[in-house]
Order: sequence, then C-alpha cells, then structure tokens
Amino acid sequence: MYRTHLILELNQDIVEKEVKVAGWIHNIRNLGGKIFVILRDKSGLGQIVIEKNSPAYEKVKDLTLESTVVISGIVKKDERAPN
Repeated sequence: MYRTHLILELNQDIVEKEVKVAGWIHNIRNLGGKIFVILRDKSGLGQIVIEKNSPAYEKVKDLTLESTVVISGIVKKDERAPN
C-alpha cells in the first residue's frame, strides 16, 4: 500500500501516529534548518515539515514543483491551531 491516508484525513485523532501520504509537491520552501513541503492530493493540501537531521532532508531538498512523492512520518499537532 503506497498510502495510508489522504491529506484531509490527517486530524487530531491521529496525532502521534505514523502515516504515509502520497501526492504532488505544490510548493516547497527550504529555510536552511527545515524544509516545508505543501503536498497536494485529490483531497486537498497539507504541510510536511522535514528537519535538517532527518534522513529525508537530502532527498527532498532537490525536488521540484509537481514532483510526485510518497512521504511517511509521524503526525504532529499544529501548535497554532485552536484547541
């Protein structure tokens, strides 16, 4: 299985659980210590944050817009979101 969830299925119920999402890179910003990827699938958009010490960092930093990817990781709570 190449995907466990669609992007819009990522919610508070699965915080701290491992998921695998797939889609197209809609936008990517490299801020040196972190890479922010806006990933798009048929359900919508979501943000993926990749830390510099992650094994994925070197692979992701050279990707371009509209590249297709499968990304797995732990869902984290958006600290800016209201409770």
